[in-house]
Amino acid sequence: MVFIFAFLAQSALSAVIALNLAAVTQSQLDWARIVWTFPVITIIGCVPFYCRWRRVREAAALTFLGLYNVPPGDCVAAALLTLVIKLTWAMIGGAVLWREESLYRARPNHFQAQTVSVVIPPERSGQPGGDDSAGASLVTRLRDHRGRRRQR
Repeated sequence: MVFIFAFLAQSALSAVIALNLAAVTQSQLDWARIVWTFPVITIIGCVPFYCRWRRVREAAALTFLGLYNVPPGDCVAAALLTLVIKLTWAMIGGAVLWREESLYRARPNHFQAQTVSVVIPPERSGQPGGDDSAGASLVTRLRDHRGRRRQR
């Protein structure tokens, strides 16, 4: 299921770049031939690495779309328009998160945990790495406990 959501997200981001390119270009493009470049530009733009020349997304758009004679100004304009759209949606998401957090904090009935459950593994009866395993020790303790309950 995760792979389906990841595929849909990459498809949507690639569609955004394609629609932005269609919005800024005046030339006729062979969309069937350049469709593979949009996911590549998206992936390269998302890779978290830094270099001296920080315009990685624009360079990827210029390089890959330039292979199909897309004008350089249109490549850079589409990449920058895509960046603006992503930043706009990030700000909308941040505003929604801020609003929800402030509403949550304003509620007086917060559940405060009174106890904490901790699972502590049983200790080994010998040296570390000895013959007794933790599972065998636990089984022995359970048998002893059941025997004591029966004696009562």
